[in-house]
Amino acid sequence: MQEKNREKIVVINQSAGYLFLDITNELAKRFGEVDLISGSTIESEGLHQNVRLKHMIRYNRKNTLTRFFSWIVGFIQLFFLLKFRYRKHRVFISSNPPLATLLPLVCTQKISLIIYDIYPDGLVSGGFMGRNNIIYKVWKKLNIKAYKKVDLIISITEGMTKLLTEYTDESKIRTIPIWADKSITNYKNNGDVQQFTKVYNLEEKFVVMYSGNMGKNHAMESLVRVANALRHNENIQFIIAGEGWKKSIVEGMVEELELKNCLVMSYMPDDLFISSLYSIDVGVISLGEGTSKIAIPSKTFNLLAAGKPLLCFAGSESDLAYMVTENEVGKTFAHEDIENAVAFILDLYKDNQSKQKHLSENAKKLSFRYSYKNASEIAELVYGL
Repeated sequence: MQEKNREKIVVINQSAGYLFLDITNELAKRFGEVDLISGSTIESEGLHQNVRLKHMIRYNRKNTLTRFFSWIVGFIQLFFLLKFRYRKHRVFISSNPPLATLLPLVCTQKISLIIYDIYPDGLVSGGFMGRNNIIYKVWKKLNIKAYKKVDLIISITEGMTKLLTEYTDESKIRTIPIWADKSITNYKNNGDVQQFTKVYNLEEKFVVMYSGNMGKNHAMESLVRVANALRHNENIQFIIAGEGWKKSIVEGMVEELELKNCLVMSYMPDDLFISSLYSIDVGVISLGEGTSKIAIPSKTFNLLAAGKPLLCFAGSESDLAYMVTENEVGKTFAHEDIENAVAFILDLYKDNQSKQKHLSENAKKLSFRYSYKNASEIAELVYGL
């Protein structure tokens, strides 16, 4: 690592999770001053001593209107901050809020981006608009202009990199996968990995869990149908935890079908999150057919770090499907392929743990390829501009 210089950098993420905080802390080892602008409540003790936290409007996921409102207000806040308070700083921007990637249009600083989701393409794959929508067409043209002024773009999947080449030259893009929360490994050594099981009385259950956002393009209905197909097996329990567009649909289906084997809850409490990863038997990943071509959710890597087999609803040609199949860490199914998803769960449940152990060992082995060192690599690229 190069010696820390006196240059200042401001980093932006409206909802900074562990991935962005890892990168921020690595940047703090290289730059003399780092300001993190975020709308989330972040525990300051998790930040490097050279990082100063600055607040912006919180990302409001309540509904489509509140999301767009928080994006627009956030963009305006960031515009004034970069134009006046941080006009002499280097700038590192995440695609959260999505409009933030258009800031290079109005700024002259040296700018680098990290893209977690590509917009407006994400709005199309999510079913919020079509490609003939005027917003889509204008946003796409603005992206092309904005990306011309960017020095570096970090992509997190090969599929995402391919799509980004529609907006900019591939020479600007570096593909660096995301990684697991390092506290997962630490927790296994220092925490109560059975805490989640004890709280929800799941000691004798084979647990299949989805935990995260229930977006418009997620195959949540498919998971409920799988639970319905297994309703007569009292030893298999489904957990669906999170919030989002399809939460009410899931609750309605579970109520209508009278599924006693399916527990629907809000986002996993922080004090039970890591314990839940270790307590379950199968982790579920769900992506829309369009989204799955360019994205791999961060929950994937957390489940791998905990050594859990994956049941994925995603496109067969997706980066996620390739990773899961190539490394034998689970199986991927089309949204309508309920029969084979059920068979996969039953196969693991009945197989006297040998197949589950095989997938679990493969998952842990694969997780070592997606480690914290990727955060250091990103920081080094940004620093070296």
